[in-house]
Amino acid sequence: MRHVRNTFYSYSFLDMGSKDASVFVAGAGRSGTTWLADFLSHVFGCRFVFEPFWQLHLSVNGEADFFHHLYLDPKDDSHDETIRKVVEGRYRKPCANYNHRIGVCRGRIVKDICANLFLHRIQAVAPRMPIIYIRRHPCSVVLSRKRVGDWTKNWGRHAHVFLKQPKLVEVLREKVAPYLDKDMSEVEDYALTACLENYFPSQLLGQSPKMRGVFYESLVLDFGPTVEGLVEFIRAETGMPIVRGVNQVKNYFQLCHPETRKLLSSDARSHLVSWEKELTADEIKTVTNLFDQFGLSYYRDINAYLEQKK
Repeated sequence: MRHVRNTFYSYSFLDMGSKDASVFVAGAGRSGTTWLADFLSHVFGCRFVFEPFWQLHLSVNGEADFFHHLYLDPKDDSHDETIRKVVEGRYRKPCANYNHRIGVCRGRIVKDICANLFLHRIQAVAPRMPIIYIRRHPCSVVLSRKRVGDWTKNWGRHAHVFLKQPKLVEVLREKVAPYLDKDMSEVEDYALTACLENYFPSQLLGQSPKMRGVFYESLVLDFGPTVEGLVEFIRAETGMPIVRGVNQVKNYFQLCHPETRKLLSSDARSHLVSWEKELTADEIKTVTNLFDQFGLSYYRDINAYLEQKK
């Protein structure tokens, strides 16, 4: 039934939002981007545009990799029209709309984990569009990728997608040089990928007033205040009306989404720190050392937050 409903709305919807009525949700894969974007689309009655840049095949060197994590120089305007088409709501391929379930949409929530390396270009094309950047503890991200990689090749190792891009290697040579010819372990590959996915958004976060950062862990453990803050930020920046209250959507998600029930349960904290038991001490050290090498120390703030929530 869900497949029939989603297929129907993939083709049959009316996007009533202006070209400026868009919000972008960014973050590394397995950080909660899909869940957050889906939730926000219900609050605002928006169209949920799912990973359009992956589907548009902005590929690396013309090769058809599953993850098209293309790096663009901040001054490279070669893909501006494609970016504009997406953020203005003119990209309507059914595969990008499969996850949304609203007939008449008042705007759009665009979510894409493949756009992190040209997020600065997206903001240059749409400077008034708010961006929500979600970050999760890197050890949780690595563990999640290990789990998912066990049952789908799509979440296997793909650091090579980044390292074969000459322009990206040139910009980050000092940081990536040790890994260019290295036979990396599974954990190293996943951790390096997460570093590269977070590096440029983290830089932009401190520079742009249109960008709001949020930790996945605070979404889980302080759900109400955290989501209400994001909703108010979006409302203030876009003028989009709130169609459903946060608690109303939360109740719906808890009823229909098993993952939401688990995340917002009384045992939520143990889910967030499961990496402490499932990763070895050496694997944890590998992940955190890599993030330190890239200057991504936000995991320390997450550690402190989780300690407070004991």
